[in-house]
Amino acid sequence: VKALSLYSNDIDKIRSLMKNQIKDIQGSYTTELNAIEKSFYNDREEAIGNQRKEICNLLEKSDNLETKRIQLDQDRDNNFQRDIAKLQEEGSEEHKTLKITLETDINKLEHELEEIRAKYHLNTDKLDYNFRILSERDGENIETAKRQKKRILKTKDELNCAIEDHHQCVSKEERKIKHLKED
Repeated sequence: VKALSLYSNDIDKIRSLMKNQIKDIQGSYTTELNAIEKSFYNDREEAIGNQRKEICNLLEKSDNLETKRIQLDQDRDNNFQRDIAKLQEEGSEEHKTLKITLETDINKLEHELEEIRAKYHLNTDKLDYNFRILSERDGENIETAKRQKKRILKTKDELNCAIEDHHQCVSKEERKIKHLKED
């Protein structure tokens, strides 16, 4: 029993030593763990700081690029506006010149149209007059042709009568000559 009690005491001492060692090991592990956590935390803070700096640098670069792009866009827009204004001015001048030219051409063409209309009316009046004259002459020519036909018919009749009279005279003369020859 003494041995058991001694074992028991030894076991209690070993247990208490183990507890102390465990506490010491736990304390050192806790200290190491805290140091590791602190180191990770410091590393994380440093990495976050570096990333923030990098993000700030990138944002600054982006802002600079955006500012340059905006400036380039504004410059390009200003150039376009100047070009548009210049083209509008040139177009306005060309439009004025073209308008004057076209108005002049229109006036000339209207004048020519009036002259052509006057010539047309004069020509239609002449043609109407000539048509009336030719119609009257045609009527007169038809009358003359009728009279000439009548005259020709009358002359043919007279010729036929004269030929017949001539034939009768020739026949009379031949009979007379025959009669005289016979006598």
